[in-house]
Amino acid sequence: MLASLLEAHEGEIRFVYRHFPLTFHDKSALTAEAAEAAGAQGAFWEMHDLLFQRYSEWVNLPVDQALDVMVNYAEELGLDTEQFRQDLENHTYLQKVQESLEEAMRLNLPGTPTFFVNGRMYPFGLGLSGQALEFFIQLSKEAPPPYDTPPPQVIDPGRQYFATIRTTQGDIVVELYPGQSPTNVNQFVFLAREGWYDGNSFFRVITDTAILSGDPTNTGILMDPGYRCEIEISPDLGFDAEGIVG
Repeated sequence: MLASLLEAHEGEIRFVYRHFPLTFHDKSALTAEAAEAAGAQGAFWEMHDLLFQRYSEWVNLPVDQALDVMVNYAEELGLDTEQFRQDLENHTYLQKVQESLEEAMRLNLPGTPTFFVNGRMYPFGLGLSGQALEFFIQLSKEAPPPYDTPPPQVIDPGRQYFATIRTTQGDIVVELYPGQSPTNVNQFVFLAREGWYDGNSFFRVITDTAILSGDPTNTGILMDPGYRCEIEISPDLGFDAEGIVG
């Protein structure tokens, strides 16, 4: 799947791989180290692919025996097995693997595999297929670039704010509540001033229930501006009447 995508977008896509050794797999760090040790000899992907293809040969073995199996793989690939074994036993690349894990934890990744395209996490609600990834790649190319960090403070929490949504059926005026939801109102005002919502349509209409907007691609898939905003809940506000926006 990935190989065909890279071939179809040759010269357009730079594919970057990061390890995410899940702690409940007792050999996940070892396999990541094995790929890195092989990579030091120019065979990262060859070792990576062998480890997945022949998973059943080592997954239930004790760690020391699994290491021996990986040394055998290195021999099959024509690598310097003495150097390879030494790298694994000395954990030469463990720090690199741990740094990758720490990055995944900071990003609060849900698990493996996780894909990012132009800084946006791939929504697995689309399913995992070449066609879905291709669709997401095209959307990401059309969408505004994501922001690396949450916006600076642009509002005064003590002031009153209103937003006017202009539609073909007339204007909708929305009152914002910076006192109860300062972070989210600040984000909304910042993005509005940046033009994030310009030209947006209602990508989903649920009759007599709700209308959804806020995605520059008008698909409902790329509503995430590139950072996460904390959830703010106020006991004074609720979705208990018509005309509530959230």
